[in-house]
Amino acid sequence: MKWSPAWEPWAWRLVLARPRWAAIAVAGFAAAKSLGEYGMEIKNVELRTGMSSKEVGQFGFAARMAGQDVSIFERMMRGLSQAADEQSKEGAKARATLQGLGVDLRSITGEARPTADVIRDIAGGLAKLPEGFERDAAAMGLFKRAGIEAIPVIAGLTDNIRRAKELGLGATDEDMKRWEKYHEAVTESGGLVGAVHPEDQRAAGCPGDDPV
Repeated sequence: MKWSPAWEPWAWRLVLARPRWAAIAVAGFAAAKSLGEYGMEIKNVELRTGMSSKEVGQFGFAARMAGQDVSIFERMMRGLSQAADEQSKEGAKARATLQGLGVDLRSITGEARPTADVIRDIAGGLAKLPEGFERDAAAMGLFKRAGIEAIPVIAGLTDNIRRAKELGLGATDEDMKRWEKYHEAVTESGGLVGAVHPEDQRAAGCPGDDPV
């Protein structure tokens, strides 16, 4: 069952009947739902890339400026990992390219370096190559199938990340905690878009049947 604006009067009574859902009351239902989903999207990208929430916002801005979205960095890192690990002529070439760019995938202790640092280093290294075939070929060799999409993102990455920082983009830890509460509250109040527990119906003064 989908949310209907007509439900809002008794939906507010549900929220007030459940103090744990107070976060929704502060933001409003639509805003809380939107921000909660946005926070979960950021969290999922964090988990898949190892970036911080702040970096996800900044790199996402850089991607959008080049006509892509933040998922381009996931594809780039998958391609890079594949290229660097390949025991083939192409793999050896990718590792040689990284070495030539002065980029290390691992720290001096042998641990994988942060994704954001690796991508920034690659962008800086590629920027030193002549524009055109040589730079494009290097990007394709490093990022595999994502290479063609990565080229414009990488080309403007340094400037766009700097601009994102100037604009103050990227969620803080406090933002993420607040949006997570919104997501939890909206999810727990699933009765707003489906069946409501009888106890909550009585507490909120809602009719017994599902609202229409």
